[in-house]
Amino acid sequence: MFVVFYGTIFGAIEAGKALKFVSDINKGLSAADVLFKYLEQKSLIDTQADAGSDKKRTEIRGKIEFKNVKFKYPTRDQAIFKGLSFSCEPG
Repeated sequence: MFVVFYGTIFGAIEAGKALKFVSDINKGLSAADVLFKYLEQKSLIDTQADAGSDKKRTEIRGKIEFKNVKFKYPTRDQAIFKGLSFSCEPG
């Protein structure tokens, strides 16, 4: 008799603990449903088509130069770049 009583009580307690997560499980299932609908959509871009491949590419000529670049992340005290300078020649 006591075994059945304690089993029922402890089972009810554990079921109550598990039921706290029902809303989270429902949120996860809803998010998964939206994600799968998104993944199953047909793309508007035909990746197998040759359209657009006959266009000629234009050459870009120019020099890119960085002088005395300094950078640090907002959450860090240490700088990543301290006076970094370089240039990229065309070609």
